[in-house]
Amino acid sequence: MHAGSQTTDFTIEAWLYPTVQQTGINRGVFEHIGSGDYNTRMFMHLHNSSGLRVYYKGITVGYVTWNDLGGTITNAWHHVAFVLKYTGSTGIGSLYWNGELKNSATVGILAQNSSSYLRIGSLIGSNQPWGGNMDMFRVSKVARYTGNFTPPTSMTNDEDTMLLLQFEGADGATSISSSGYLDDYQ
Repeated sequence: MHAGSQTTDFTIEAWLYPTVQQTGINRGVFEHIGSGDYNTRMFMHLHNSSGLRVYYKGITVGYVTWNDLGGTITNAWHHVAFVLKYTGSTGIGSLYWNGELKNSATVGILAQNSSSYLRIGSLIGSNQPWGGNMDMFRVSKVARYTGNFTPPTSMTNDEDTMLLLQFEGADGATSISSSGYLDDYQ
């Protein structure tokens, strides 16, 4: 995910522990945005009434309803992954919940520019904050999963890792350690 157009496979994944069932507000997991238009934006959030949503370049890759997520998802750890695998100028975006493929869609190329950034734990500034805990947020430059899988209980900084954040603090505290190539992630 560098300046230019995004045509490289990637995976964004994390462990989530929602403490608030979504009511009246979306709860952002991450947002990647460039110039502010839809061609440079992707995000993942727990939608205020519908369930889990991944949005990519003007397309909703899919909603996964609360029932499909297992009903009430609060006060338990869940692994979530968004995987993009390209073939030429199109890709397949796939959404996984606890290692199970829940939805996928054909997507185009995500435009990048020098002002692209990644926001973790909220959308649209702080207007849609995450409600709970998050652990082991990783961005990889490969499609790590192509079918159902057992979610990793630990994540390592390997040659395909672009960003790895470990949230190691006590419950309610903010403690972040990073490994990976932070300067490479734009």
